Order: sequence, then structure tokens, then C-alpha cells
Amino acid sequence: MKFLVRNNLLGIYYNQGMHFLEIGWCGYIYLYIYRKKS
Repeated sequence: MKFLVRNNLLGIYYNQGMHFLEIGWCGYIYLYIYRKKS
């Protein structure tokens, strides 16, 4: 659980400069894996 929180905070932090990370690292990785499966 701590891992998820930390990665989402990283995504929010980087969002100030990079819009593609606005959903957080976990969401970004999840979408990447989800698209590869489809």
C-alpha cells in the first residue's frame, strides 16, 4: 500500500511539469499494461 501511495505522490509531483504523468505512475503503468493486453 505504501508503494502505491508513494508512486501516486510522485505522479502528482511531476504533474507540475509533465501532463502525461497527471494520473500518477501507478495509473500510467496500469494503462500501459492494459493497452498491451487489449
